[in-house]
Amino acid sequence: MNQETMVQYENQVADYLRLTKNHVRYRVTPYYKDNELLCRGVQMEAQNVEDSTISYNVFIYNVEDGYTLDYATGNTKNDYGGIFLDKMRLFQNGTMQMLSEGLLDGTITLQELLKYGDTGIGTGEGIDGELVILDNTGYKIDENGTAKELDKNFNVVFADIHQSNYEYFDNFENIDLSHLMEQVKKNINGENYFFSIKLHGLFTKVKTRSTRKYSKPYPSLEEIAKNQIEFYAENIYGTLISYYTPIIYQGVAVAGFHSHFISDDKSMGGHVISANIGSVETCYQKFESFTQKFPLDSNSFTNADLSNTQNLDSIIKNVE
Repeated sequence: MNQETMVQYENQVADYLRLTKNHVRYRVTPYYKDNELLCRGVQMEAQNVEDSTISYNVFIYNVEDGYTLDYATGNTKNDYGGIFLDKMRLFQNGTMQMLSEGLLDGTITLQELLKYGDTGIGTGEGIDGELVILDNTGYKIDENGTAKELDKNFNVVFADIHQSNYEYFDNFENIDLSHLMEQVKKNINGENYFFSIKLHGLFTKVKTRSTRKYSKPYPSLEEIAKNQIEFYAENIYGTLISYYTPIIYQGVAVAGFHSHFISDDKSMGGHVISANIGSVETCYQKFESFTQKFPLDSNSFTNADLSNTQNLDSIIKNVE
């Protein structure tokens, strides 16, 4: 669905309920044509009980710039690359082992990366900040902790991305982030497969970090980790995107949860170190397939010795 437009109306209701503790009659009705698998749009209706602050009845068409939707089959086609996007697939560019060995050249542009999805996280060439991709738009959280919208030619060295098709899980209040994540994983029995969690709402405390861009000759990932800059915020609204990787894929990706945050006002974000939840909507998305792209046209990659994984766990823990 057209997430950006829907979220505007959803947030009107959510913000009103948080601020007033009043009541809202709320209904969302999808409309399908014949036997099509994908709805043509939704009718959103809301009316609060106590006064007339919230009152709307709108129809939102299920369209998205840059994509062709096949309503009959439910498939999505990216107009730029002609790729049918599988909503059960996670795409990854690069590996953590590459980063740990100092292979930090960008290997894919943001524009090329967006052919594989509309939601994701990653980092730029030379560990150039922490990336968050939301609604087909890329943002970089820089060394100042603020988020800036990226040009489509921005070079990416590592990223996870997928086509958003999250399922609602629950609303959580007054809970530590790690406990929330474990509850979701346990409930969906997610120990042995890739999945993503998306949170949106109020974070009472959030601690993140990012880094400046490095140039050749690149320092080691351990050296970069020592110079990362930390940021801290309280009572801030934003979105957290997290990917869970099974332990057997450590080095390919980051085993466990790998999370990035971006505030609604773009004033703060980065790689998440810790967070306390005030009130968030929690959604999840499972992946039945995992696709990885290797930079085969890079001599640095094809000639590298990536066989030494003895120190990989400690390096990833320090950096991630």
